[in-house]
Amino acid sequence: MIYRILFCLIILIKVCPLIGQTKGFFINLPFDDSIKHSIKYHIKLKDNLIYILNKNDLRLGSENESGSYLIKRSYQGDIISQTDLGNDTLKSLCAYGENLGEDIQTFCFATNEDKLYLIYRLYNQDLEEKVNNVFYVDTANSNTYYALTNYFEKYRATNGNDKIFIVLSRYSGSYVQSNGMVFNNSGEIEVFKSLDKKLGVYESNDVFIYNPVSDRLNYIHNKTKYIFDDSFNFIKQEYLGQTFPIVNDTACSLFCSILEHNGKRIRLAKTALTYNEDDPDEYYGILGRGISEIDYNMRVKGKITMTPLPMSDESDGVARYSSSLFYHDDHYYTIFEYQDYNLPLPSPTTFYITKFDTLFDIVEETHFVINDDYRFFIEWVDFSDQLQFSASGFYYRTENGKVIDGDYILAFNLDGSQPPLGVRRDVIKAVVRVRGNPTSDYLNLSVDNTKDYSVRIYDLGGNLLMTNKNWIGKDISIPVHKLSPGAYIYQIVDDHQALITGKFVKI
Repeated sequence: MIYRILFCLIILIKVCPLIGQTKGFFINLPFDDSIKHSIKYHIKLKDNLIYILNKNDLRLGSENESGSYLIKRSYQGDIISQTDLGNDTLKSLCAYGENLGEDIQTFCFATNEDKLYLIYRLYNQDLEEKVNNVFYVDTANSNTYYALTNYFEKYRATNGNDKIFIVLSRYSGSYVQSNGMVFNNSGEIEVFKSLDKKLGVYESNDVFIYNPVSDRLNYIHNKTKYIFDDSFNFIKQEYLGQTFPIVNDTACSLFCSILEHNGKRIRLAKTALTYNEDDPDEYYGILGRGISEIDYNMRVKGKITMTPLPMSDESDGVARYSSSLFYHDDHYYTIFEYQDYNLPLPSPTTFYITKFDTLFDIVEETHFVINDDYRFFIEWVDFSDQLQFSASGFYYRTENGKVIDGDYILAFNLDGSQPPLGVRRDVIKAVVRVRGNPTSDYLNLSVDNTKDYSVRIYDLGGNLLMTNKNWIGKDISIPVHKLSPGAYIYQIVDDHQALITGKFVKI
């Protein structure tokens, strides 16, 4: 009984109110069976948006529609400049980038005949080149091209202000190859080497962290922790035991996002939770979103906020090519997505912008419900000190198992309230904002349209306590002051079907 209750709860709470008109722009890039446009790594500037666009032709051997570009745009969407990240002799295959203080780092894999190279560049804010290094990586072949566009991971760790450590892992034919790099805080590269250990790509719980206690680099892959010194010299490996958690413990899986600050490591991930109900030899598993503090072995320290979500294997949760976890003004902010496995493809998608306090309690939340005919995936997301979100993703529609419609989109939000995806009515079914958790009087909800939704309140046993349809425009306030203190479930119902389900606390 406890398992069924926990599994049905989707712990969604309060949401950012709009603080002005949403401003932003879309970049729409055609999506078809052969060409894949991939916008990766938003790079923030004060007055402009800079990002990397990988234009990949998935037909092996063809380079006509391939290339990687560093693009500078105004916040109104106008292209200011476009820089090819290859060069006169090296054709770009796949590139990534990020901020390094006031500068911009880019990492570009490129080929020349049968050789694979990595071009590292450092730019200032005006996109003037400060550093340009080219490193030979490996022998290139058709598998290299496909692997770089599909199976590639980048990990980053820091020991403070002195050194930054980067691991690039990729499939190369039938094996995994990893390169380690060490940078000083000026962006100059101090170490570049091919690692002896196969550190894995797209594994369920890979993470890379600098341990200041031991002054070592820890790379956790599957059941093993690989330990390196700060020059990527291998020291030893340690067996950590089962990846799947023990009773009443948790382990992350799929694209975890790690945030380090004030000596703490905070993790957001698609999470597996197991617990024992009656029999110590029988375990029950819940999958969903989990945020918690972790130790250097990826185990939970203290409290975890768990949101049980019915997710498919395709539901990765955390944005694929960037962090989905941010810290600002004593709060954590996350972006998370999931797809419901109970429906055949195409199945609905929901993604959330959530604000947590430092005790991992949900403070406010906005959730976006995707139309049933579409799949939606977030590739990267960023969040500024001015509470401004930037997000890139793609969506597609299928019919009889074939992609028949799709787009890459870059949505940039200037005011931090919500990305301007709500205007894409063909993709977004509803945007729901929930305010009031915990609350002693009213649970406040608002939507982005004027449909006649019903709001239902249940106790944790699933007993219906009240139904309310008293919307005033797009807003509704549910009086809960007569309820006894405790936790309750709310549902927004659209034509007898639950649109969202969440939990709130009455105090």
